[in-house]
Amino acid sequence: MTTPRNESVPGSPEQIVTDRIRRNIRYWRIERRLTVRQLAVQIGMGSHSGIVDMETGRRTVTSEQLTALADALHVPVAAFYEEPPAHFTGELESSL
Repeated sequence: MTTPRNESVPGSPEQIVTDRIRRNIRYWRIERRLTVRQLAVQIGMGSHSGIVDMETGRRTVTSEQLTALADALHVPVAAFYEEPPAHFTGELESSL
């Protein structure tokens, strides 16, 4: 069985890292009390759907985007690779 190029094997190290990045983008955005639209504007994305796609795993985050996200969220790039806090469920708050 082969995996398409843009998908990783569930449970693989690549998938674990991708999932951490995805969850941490959402965590830090909510922690900074930014909407997806506000964050998209801050990193120069034309549409907020790009942020939504990153947070849901439908879009791969480039190193340039990760650097822009880190700058906008005032965190080091390494923060995206760490395990999000245990209390964070990853659910969007209705007000954000």
